[in-house]
Amino acid sequence: RLFHISHRIFKNPIHQIMSAAEPVTVTPVDSEAPSKVALEDKKFVTLDDLGDKLRTMAEKNQDMLDEIHTRLHTRVISGYTYHIDSKLCKAKDSSAPSYTMTATPVRNLVASCLEAWEYTGEPLEDVFDVFNDKTDFRMKIVSDVLRLNKDLCNLGCKYADLLSDRPRSRAGLKKIIGNMEKVVSAVEDLDRISRDATDGISEEIQDEMAEISAVFDKMSSKLSKINLSVSV
Repeated sequence: RLFHISHRIFKNPIHQIMSAAEPVTVTPVDSEAPSKVALEDKKFVTLDDLGDKLRTMAEKNQDMLDEIHTRLHTRVISGYTYHIDSKLCKAKDSSAPSYTMTATPVRNLVASCLEAWEYTGEPLEDVFDVFNDKTDFRMKIVSDVLRLNKDLCNLGCKYADLLSDRPRSRAGLKKIIGNMEKVVSAVEDLDRISRDATDGISEEIQDEMAEISAVFDKMSSKLSKINLSVSV
């Protein structure tokens, strides 16, 4: 399971020293116009907020990975093979189908499906190694997904719990969250291949065969003196 850093380190106060000799310029503010600072505050996301978001993503990933693990030795439908037997010819009953089609499911162990899986999405971005964790951001096979879900969460927790809430810290944590979103996509793909695949092609094949039959009937009507037939 995931381990979270629970302690907090209070941020050191920032002391700004201004020389009394420096001139200070005061710009009048239009009371009717919204303050620029107020607008920025509405868009402001704290380091703690980002840390909580990352933890939630990692925990959801881990729950899905645990569920996938329970299906390792289950046989699921990973695809279908299609067989079409068709003979187009003039028929008295034009409404009768001129072909037969069978879709045979192909079953494989979930473990085999996961072993054959490879990540094909965008690569993860390197993040500045503040804590010298030497995190490997490469993701290709299932073990990489498992490793990165924990490593990214641990790294992000350090950013949220140990660093001061500054733009640079937030930018680094946002980059970690961006990497975690790619891990989320990979986990969803693993979940998909660990379940029965749906037959989404049979209906498309039937529609195409119906179009072919309609074209053949039109040809036959124009060439009524010729006995046409097509076998597939």
